Amino acid sequence: EFGDRPGSKELVLLSDFREVDFELLDTQSLAPALTLLTEGDVAITAFDFSKPAGRNAQIESLVLQDSAVVAEVGATFAITVTNTGNDVIDKLPVALTLVLPSPTAEVPIEVALPQMTISSLAPGDRRTETFRVICPAAGSAVIRAELGSDELPGDNTAQLAVTVRDLMDV
Repeated sequence: EFGDRPGSKELVLLSDFREVDFELLDTQSLAPALTLLTEGDVAITAFDFSKPAGRNAQIESLVLQDSAVVAEVGATFAITVTNTGNDVIDKLPVALTLVLPSPTAEVPIEVALPQMTISSLAPGDRRTETFRVICPAAGSAVIRAELGSDELPGDNTAQLAVTVRDLMDV
């Protein structure tokens, strides 16, 4: 039960969604229960493991390569993407976003960074690409990476929170 707990809430369903498993389920009460959850700001993600995915890339990791992120200097990040599907993936887009706290509003500022493209990934292949991000000011920031859509969207996004330090003249 999610109750009135603070913070983000997510319900993750892992299933092969076989019909035999749902025969005893009261479907009349399922739809209202799911509606109640979504109206309560609960994100629902379902993973269907009934068939192998033809096209599926996943972000395996998003990490900071440098020892620190310094305002106005930039930092290097690495993203590792794996093809867990059965099909070759050509020209996979990777959208990168810098998310900064807004000084005046509750809604954060999102800055689109130059998009990357991973040329080709064969089934089972893993590729690590690096990119640089320049944060304009000290404070908190989030780097978000999102892959293009595929058959299993739940593994297409990764976020990394970083502390941006002030530039200091020495």
